[in-house]
Amino acid sequence: MKKDKTTKHLLYALFGIILLVVLTRGITYAKYVSDAAFNYYLGSKGFYFESDDLELTQSKITDTSWDGEKVTFNVKNSSNKYIASETDISYEISCTVDEENTTKKCFLNGTEKSTITAKLSASLGCLNETNDEVDTSTFTEDKCSKYTWTYLPTSKEHYFEVVDEEGKEVNNATVIITAKSTSPYEKTISAKYILTKDSSDIGSLSLKYETKSNYENVIITNSYNEDKCIKLTWNADNLIIDEDSNDYISYKTNDKNYINEIIFKVSKKDSINYSFYKIDTSKTYSETDFTLVETTECE
Repeated sequence: MKKDKTTKHLLYALFGIILLVVLTRGITYAKYVSDAAFNYYLGSKGFYFESDDLELTQSKITDTSWDGEKVTFNVKNSSNKYIASETDISYEISCTVDEENTTKKCFLNGTEKSTITAKLSASLGCLNETNDEVDTSTFTEDKCSKYTWTYLPTSKEHYFEVVDEEGKEVNNATVIITAKSTSPYEKTISAKYILTKDSSDIGSLSLKYETKSNYENVIITNSYNEDKCIKLTWNADNLIIDEDSNDYISYKTNDKNYINEIIFKVSKKDSINYSFYKIDTSKTYSETDFTLVETTECE
């Protein structure tokens, strides 16, 4: 008898788990169907308010190598390159830091505002849906007779920045961006951004030497996630730096007054080029003829 009761309880528990799974998946599926139906309804009215980044069901965007700078996103009045809204769309964008007890603030488009308004303008133009590769972007309606005169997609790029009111460095942030159309129909799309700076000191300073037809090219690349101050030295009896190459902070010369050392800064994830000329064009040189080191002499 006791065994029968235990079995019955296990069956009830199993039934409850199955029911919970079905309900959870059912809610998710119902939400998907509801969103699709809403988008279809608005599309039937010739209205599209979309984004490559924001979604009707809030998207989640994680960036673990955020550089602390601005983050861009867009809104557009089309579902694809062939179907666009037939009316102007007025909308507002808001930006909030989704953290408790924080002094961080989120600002939009280089302003000190967390909410802005904007408009996507509907415009008629000539759409080439053929494979003849003709650029019809400047065609008038009369000239568009072979193609399709219709409403064309429009998009606008926005960006947000995160700052700390107390002036502290911002190494991570969780931000919610919400875009809501206000006319002619209401629709809200959003995304949660989870941003983290890459705190690891992973990167390198590299030098590439190229021989061109009438000069030598030296490319210095900084793959670190921060700016670097660099010292470059070489034998000026062999190679003379181009006089127009003045993008450096300081320099030194040899006894012949030829520059043989320069100090310069290379921005994070960026490169800088310098041109050189051989004194003896019959000789060949390579990366090993240069010394590249990091220094603090830019300060």
